[in-house]
Amino acid sequence: MNNIKKADIDNYIRAIVRGVNIRTKKETLFLISLREDINNFLSDNPDATMNDLYEQFGTSEEVIDVYLSSLDGPELQQKLSNDI
Repeated sequence: MNNIKKADIDNYIRAIVRGVNIRTKKETLFLISLREDINNFLSDNPDATMNDLYEQFGTSEEVIDVYLSSLDGPELQQKLSNDI
């Protein structure tokens, strides 16, 4: 049994969704991939805690920062103009 509840994962993902403001297919695929990676991590580490998840993937704020920093100039500019 995971020490992490489904609600904890849902809240973690929800915070990322709000931070990235999912609008494009690329962002949706990023989120799907992240959720799959989290599920695989939890399968391999059934006693994991949220701190273990944060160590593996980062806090939601860190994930958002890494994602946004991976965008090139035009993508980032478009993202920022869409979010205003």
